[in-house]
Amino acid sequence: MNFELEPLPDPEYIFYGPVLEKEYSRDTAFAYIAEVNDKKTYHVKFFRGRLLDPFGIDASKSQNMFAEYKKVAKNTFKFYIDYLKTRRRNNLTWAERSHIDV
Repeated sequence: MNFELEPLPDPEYIFYGPVLEKEYSRDTAFAYIAEVNDKKTYHVKFFRGRLLDPFGIDASKSQNMFAEYKKVAKNTFKFYIDYLKTRRRNNLTWAERSHIDV
């Protein structure tokens, strides 16, 4: 019996930031979607245990060594992306609350 595992394909990434027309990388983005074999996972950048607010007091902290990506639910991701698009604070609040409910 030969139990060789096939290597997983490299994931495809879609990065998001506060300026929608701009290209982002993993280092400069605030959120991203990773897709492997038609399965999507959603990730948002956190700082000090909370969703990072790119328009708030921690905007300059996105490159901080303590800022990290965490996997979130699709609903949380949608609220966060809506916040990046519209800058409506209630979308960020809904994202934070939906993340707590996970």
